[in-house]
Amino acid sequence: MDTMVTEKTEKWNRRYRVHVDHRLCDGCGVCLCYCKPSVFRISPELSGRGIFPAVPEAPQSCTGCGLCELGCPQLAIAVVADDPEGGAA
Repeated sequence: MDTMVTEKTEKWNRRYRVHVDHRLCDGCGVCLCYCKPSVFRISPELSGRGIFPAVPEAPQSCTGCGLCELGCPQLAIAVVADDPEGGAA
């Protein structure tokens, strides 16, 4: 049981990079609904496609749960864990 607690603690202490592909994002805002730590906001600026896309406003708050990735109907979001040495895992 201690091993499970340690693994969970290590997971939640990791840092994550959040990417939104503005070529795919349609600005629907579903990611805002799924994200409890409020990582996303809708951009006040139009994209090249003429929409207001989601942008990661507070990526340091990301817990890595992946609900934004799963909920995005356009598959425009990727959450990548950083490894402890500073690169992507």
